[in-house]
Amino acid sequence: MKKSELINLLNDIADDGSIDEVLQNTDLVKGFIANGLTLDAFKGKASEKEFKAYIDSLNDKHFEKALKTWKDNNLEKEFEPWIKEKYPDLIKDPVQKQIAELQAQLEKEKAASARKDLLAQAISYANEKKIPSQFVERFLGEDLEKTKAALDEFNTVYSKSLESLVDERIKSSSFNPGMNSKGLDNNFGKQMAEKMNNVSNEPKGPNPWA
Repeated sequence: MKKSELINLLNDIADDGSIDEVLQNTDLVKGFIANGLTLDAFKGKASEKEFKAYIDSLNDKHFEKALKTWKDNNLEKEFEPWIKEKYPDLIKDPVQKQIAELQAQLEKEKAASARKDLLAQAISYANEKKIPSQFVERFLGEDLEKTKAALDEFNTVYSKSLESLVDERIKSSSFNPGMNSKGLDNNFGKQMAEKMNNVSNEPKGPNPWA
């Protein structure tokens, strides 16, 4: 059907007339119907296994093409920050590589500074609680609150161990060579330090500063 023929058909249709009814009488539509090219015929075909597989293959090709286009345009951009952080050695651009190295160095310095500040705060807290300062660094947590909790737990164990050891010595006290006037072994301080070192070396979970 020529464009001029179609225009003439449309000119003859009233404003509220049905275009479908007019087109049904054209040779073009009659030809479609004669060859079974109707909507109902298409719906019938869609239920057939071979025809459905063909349609699915067309959809797959369209999806694969769309996915490839998206990957080419967006995938590198989406993963670029992650790659820079996890695999800086893969960065080829000299400028980008230098920026990544500077960022890594800044992060390292920032973490070291934060740890130094936390250690200072933890030592101050330990002094208030009469906790031996030489053990503080081993109990540093992710923040001050967790560090305080770890130090408090250690202090409880430390105090109980000290009290228990002193009681044992006093109960069994008698004057023997090597003991002082209070019946305590002259090596008591050394033994207590060793015991506390063993307590402080017990696993406390992963070190957040490692």
